[in-house]
Amino acid sequence: MKTAGIIYKREDQIIAGTAKQVARELEHEGIKVNLAKADFVITLGGDGTILRAARELVNREVPILGVHLGGIGFLSEIELSELKWAVRQIKNRKYHLDERTRLEVLVHGKKLIALSMIWLSVRAASPGLSSLSWKG
Repeated sequence: MKTAGIIYKREDQIIAGTAKQVARELEHEGIKVNLAKADFVITLGGDGTILRAARELVNREVPILGVHLGGIGFLSEIELSELKWAVRQIKNRKYHLDERTRLEVLVHGKKLIALSMIWLSVRAASPGLSSLSWKG
């Protein structure tokens, strides 16, 4: 993998600065940084950042490496202190890809996509849910 993308928690200035530093370090390791042409993506933030990356990359089969810098980190693989090691492992093709389930739901004719779960809430007073089916 020779090209990486970086997706980060934009509203956090510290994480934005960290993203610039990570980009410099990747380029120093010989890895180009270009989200549009990325072979893999590094996320900097928490679970929300990983989920946002999954939405942005929904039509591409691009592995995501989650670096935990946010509040909740259930989906993150590593801490920032482990990133240099992880990048070297990726360069040397010493990694394992975990497949994640992607859910697609049709609600009132609109397709929604979720990475790990969908919360279904139906109020008794609302006739909004006429049928529920599971495929797959």
